[in-house]
Amino acid sequence: MHKRGVRGDRLFLNFRRTTETFIIKLVQQETFDLEITALRSGKAVPKNSSIVNLDPYLDDDSILRVGGRLRSAEIDRNFKNPCIIP
Repeated sequence: MHKRGVRGDRLFLNFRRTTETFIIKLVQQETFDLEITALRSGKAVPKNSSIVNLDPYLDDDSILRVGGRLRSAEIDRNFKNPCIIP
């Protein structure tokens, strides 16, 4: 097993997180372009959208997430507001 050291591990984790965010945003943009455009413009998600019932919102990284009553809960955002993957 290759040892990277603490600095190498941090760089790898940062690279992985950045790559994961990029892929999620790319897939979401391809599938939910109208919804993302509406939310960025401060408008509601179209009523005929397949995700309208999920109360979607864009997080600080512009990732489309499930909204709802847990938005204010003090738990990890990936559990309370999972990203929407088609």
